[in-house]
Parts: sequence; structure tokens; C-alpha cells
Amino acid sequence: MMMPSYIMNDPFSFFVKFEQPGTMGAFMGPVSASFFRLLDWLLPQSLREGKVEEVRRARILVGMMLVFIGFSLFSIASFRRLPLTHPAWYTPYIGTLASLLGFFSLYRTQQIRIPAMISTLGLCVMSLPVLYFLGGIFARSAYWISFIPLLGMFLLGRRWGVLCYLTALGVLATVFAIPKLLGFVPKAVVLEPGEMLFILTLFTSFAFVVGWL
Repeated sequence: MMMPSYIMNDPFSFFVKFEQPGTMGAFMGPVSASFFRLLDWLLPQSLREGKVEEVRRARILVGMMLVFIGFSLFSIASFRRLPLTHPAWYTPYIGTLASLLGFFSLYRTQQIRIPAMISTLGLCVMSLPVLYFLGGIFARSAYWISFIPLLGMFLLGRRWGVLCYLTALGVLATVFAIPKLLGFVPKAVVLEPGEMLFILTLFTSFAFVVGWL
């Protein structure tokens, strides 16, 4: 099958045509509208009617809290091979609690700063035990740390973003140092291929949604 001549002459013209009205827009338009309606439905009325930038940040916050709840539910399934006394079991409950507190403070304060702080702090608290007890610096979920400064920058601004970045580095340094100080290196949990595929898909989808919003 021969490729169209305009692609052979200019490969990037394919993406230009793909983004024109009536192609990708015909599909993504309704999808975006439905997704935004869902997020807006979860927002307080005052935020829903706020400035465009404020609405965008509020949507990211609500989307993040929903992902935390979903990831917490998946963690319960992935931790089924660990004994119930394993400290990693606390992380799903921390994530769910942080999200519920975030929603509560969002409706109570009608602002995103406090719930964004709660959610970002919840991500930090979740990350430390998960990284340590699931393999330390070799934990399969270590790359989730990158979302701490990213979300801090998106939701709280540049100054808080820098603080979140330093906090993320502190979490990594702590996870790296504890085994050396205690003389105990946690055994990395080997995930099944399906579990690893789900986590990588969730990570990629979360990054896509943050950029999309």
C-alpha cells in the first residue's frame, strides 16, 4: 500500500491534517466536553464560575483526587500477596483519606489552595512507605515521585512547586539512606506483567490528563 504523496513529501503534514476540524476534533470535542462536564459537576459552584485559569487548576485537582482513589483501590488488589500487617497496606487508606479530606476542604473553603496542599502532602506520605517497603530505591513505583513537584507547580504556584520539588528529593534521599542506616534492604516486590502494564498505563494516562486539562 502506497503512502499518500503529501506524506512522502512532508511527513509532518499528516499531523496538520489530523488536527484539522472534522478529523480529530470531531472525536475529541465531544470527549473533552463530557470529561469536563464530569469534573465541573464535582466542583463547587463558585469555582465552576470562576476565571478560566482557576477552573483549569480546579479540574486538575479534582482529577488528581479521583486518580488517588482509583490508585488506592488498585493498590489493595496488588498488595494481596503481602501480609495484612505489612506497612504498605496503610498507603491505600492514606490516599483515599487525603482525597476525601481534599474534597471536603474544597467545598468548605471554596478555594483550591488548601485541598491542593492536602492532596500533595498525601502523595508525599503515600510515597515514602510504598517506596521503602516495596523495594527501596528500586521500587517499581518510584517514578510516581515526579508528580509531586509537577502537581505542586500546577496547583500551588512556583514557590510551592520548588518546595514540592525539594520534598520529592527528600523522599528519595530518605528511601535511599534508611537501608544504609538500618542495615536492612527491603526486598523488591515483583509484579505480574498485567499489574505492571496497568501501573504504567495509569501513570501515562495521568500525565496525559494533567497536560490535557
